[in-house]
Amino acid sequence: MECAEGNNLVHRLFGPRARVLVLRGGYLGDFLAATPALRALRQALPMARIGLITSPALVPLARRYPWFDDIFIAPAWPGVSTGPSGEKARRSFFEQMQAWQADIALQLNGGGESSNALVRQLGARLTVGARHPATAPDLDLTVPYLKPQAVRFRLLDVIGLLGISTTSIELELPGHPDDDRALAAALPEGLTPDNLTDWPLVGLHPGAHAGARRWPIERFAAVANAAWRQFGLRPVILGTETELGRALRQRITSTAHPIDLTGRTSLGALVALIRRLGVLIGNDSGPAHLAEAVGTPSVVIFGSGHPLDWGPPGQRVHRIVADWSAPCRGLRQCGCPDDSSACCLQAVSTVQVLEALGSLLEALRREVCLQHLAGGRLGRLGGR
Repeated sequence: MECAEGNNLVHRLFGPRARVLVLRGGYLGDFLAATPALRALRQALPMARIGLITSPALVPLARRYPWFDDIFIAPAWPGVSTGPSGEKARRSFFEQMQAWQADIALQLNGGGESSNALVRQLGARLTVGARHPATAPDLDLTVPYLKPQAVRFRLLDVIGLLGISTTSIELELPGHPDDDRALAAALPEGLTPDNLTDWPLVGLHPGAHAGARRWPIERFAAVANAAWRQFGLRPVILGTETELGRALRQRITSTAHPIDLTGRTSLGALVALIRRLGVLIGNDSGPAHLAEAVGTPSVVIFGSGHPLDWGPPGQRVHRIVADWSAPCRGLRQCGCPDDSSACCLQAVSTVQVLEALGSLLEALRREVCLQHLAGGRLGRLGGR
């Protein structure tokens, strides 16, 4: 149930024009996972002044959303930002934030082991966020940070402390008029955003920030070759890591005409590209969250990240592939190295991924067929 305007703790304590600072740094997937909470916050506080504190890399993404009145770059801070470093930069930042005079500071950035210390220095009258019970500093209002819990639900719990609730858990990513132009500039000669989809495309994202989330490149190649042979899907390689892209392209059969766009796509180009894919196959990383946000079907391969924490909550157009028996699926640390030799990644076979892909494509095909049948039936009835 949506929170009625005025019927929340923010309005009762600080009035409709409250000043709210929100901390959300990290990477692309981190920000997208926060969009249900950020959307609900703005809907509940239409007259408030909302400032976002984020990392430099996320500023172009944050500017796409109409929810923020101000956007600030956090200084270098573990788990939050790679912004300006040094004591002088930190001091200047906190002076700026204290001059902003926030009524509320919301920590939407993990369990607070590092981020709660940042939030406590913002000068807000009330601090709110998640807190790891054993390792994070306290805030005025907190919810326990416990794994596994879907990130989006944990963040909705945080704003729930303020009496703000919502039934909407969908990720959100607004388009931009320049996205198609950015994609056109990234494509190799002979390809345009219009003719790119002359053949059904499968996106492949072999990268991830953590090594233990990177499924072996050889298995990605085996899946790409089988997807071409069995389903006629032309592979498009995504990501920022050109060496990974080159290694994957060299292992894909030339008859599939693979397109390697690693290191060539801006955020806008990536958004436009993923919107055009028939399906994305990737690691638990930013492009997988982006696919969910724009409605592109996906097969997501999980390593050290917990599927219940980061995976799509619905399985109609998405599939999760993971080793559910791995130690890290519980609350224990597995002790594996931070690379593709991690046991949770090694246990995911190409057969499993291909079965997930085939299941997804068949489900989508049946859904399309039923929609066509329903449309034809309605058309005949309407013509009587």
